[in-house]
Amino acid sequence: MTKKLSPHDRFTRASMTHPKVAEEFFKKNLPEKIQKMIDFSSLKFNKESFIDDHLKLQIADMLFSVNFNGKPGFIYLLVEHASTPQPLLPFRMLKYVIAIMEDHLKRTKSRTLPLVFWTLDK
Repeated sequence: MTKKLSPHDRFTRASMTHPKVAEEFFKKNLPEKIQKMIDFSSLKFNKESFIDDHLKLQIADMLFSVNFNGKPGFIYLLVEHASTPQPLLPFRMLKYVIAIMEDHLKRTKSRTLPLVFWTLDK
């Protein structure tokens, strides 16, 4: 049985795939010192997802490649549709970030880890 994406997930993904919408979102929500490091003209949405299949109905994850101070990196955005706090979310985020780094190393054959910016707001 194929799980369908929630309307919230479809809306979030559809909105954030537009470069100007993503840029405006990050300029409004990222810390100023991080924004100064980013070359927003290099911002690109990546279709990869790093969350477990059983969580896809509650979580939308989006990965953007971007240059930080001229070096390639990623911004990882996770939107969780949960009505109760998730105490293990920081641990899950760490696993997702490691998966992003592993995928990058495999695809690029690089021996240098990319910068992956992520933050949790409570």
